[in-house]
Amino acid sequence: MPRRNISERSPFLTGGLFILLIWNGFQAAEWSFYSLILSLAPRIVDSPSLEEDFRQKGVSFEEVRAAVSNAQLFAAAYASVRVAACACLVWLFLWKRWAFWCFGACTAPVFLVNLWGDASIWEASLDLVGLAVLIALLLKSKPVAWTQLK
Repeated sequence: MPRRNISERSPFLTGGLFILLIWNGFQAAEWSFYSLILSLAPRIVDSPSLEEDFRQKGVSFEEVRAAVSNAQLFAAAYASVRVAACACLVWLFLWKRWAFWCFGACTAPVFLVNLWGDASIWEASLDLVGLAVLIALLLKSKPVAWTQLK
């Protein structure tokens, strides 16, 4: 099969893919950093000076450790899904149709993880808007990009 020329891609589609890639990459890096910071939190929580503060507030060490563990799980899950979305977008640059479906499949867990992390429905739906824009760009760009996906 002959290689496709990159000039066949609409500049709007290319720009949209770059924006989505930058957005997902930034989110992946940010939440990976949060996960790293939270991995250090148990050492901080175990300090004797904080132990007395926790007791005065009626909070046990086990509750604090459980909260830190849940936050670390949340951050790691969010970062992992964002990295997968970035990988799908890179493959979408190479005209792979399965990469579009992969990106769409990554959007649902991101939406659910956002809701799990107490984001409002409006904040959580930003990624769904990104998916809708990508669909519009694939179907409405000139030349139509959806038919070029293989």
